[in-house]
Amino acid sequence: MKYPETLHSDVLGEMQLDGFVDYATTREIDGAQNVNVVFVPGFLIPPHLQTEEEFQERFSVAEQMFDELIQIKPSSLLPPQHAKLKSLALEYGFDEANESEPDLYRNWRLQDLILYHTGIRLIFFGNTIFPSLDLCLDYDRQWKLEELYFDG
Repeated sequence: MKYPETLHSDVLGEMQLDGFVDYATTREIDGAQNVNVVFVPGFLIPPHLQTEEEFQERFSVAEQMFDELIQIKPSSLLPPQHAKLKSLALEYGFDEANESEPDLYRNWRLQDLILYHTGIRLIFFGNTIFPSLDLCLDYDRQWKLEELYFDG
């Protein structure tokens, strides 16, 4: 199959082929403007060996994950992870004695959302303690946190 140049979705809107196999668009999500939304089909085999049904099935999973995320709200996913975030921040040099712990949890804004057929990655930025780092949260399809890490 040849990847289409444009995907049309009632859930995600219109997505353009971005690069070799990723689709991208921008959306407002949970009050955050211009969030980059990327769909990665994630095939390890060459595109010409895939069927349209396989592609559509993976796209359907991505639409479902996005729809669920809108219901959940990305901002609600951070508070339950505060303990993990604090532990990670300590590894990256967060100084409990001289820095405010509440500041560690403030100002994270959703920047990117990557949809896979196996789950979803949310990428936040904008924290004043770690201004050059992105906070990444990877979830599986059942919304179980698989990994929380800094990138950048």
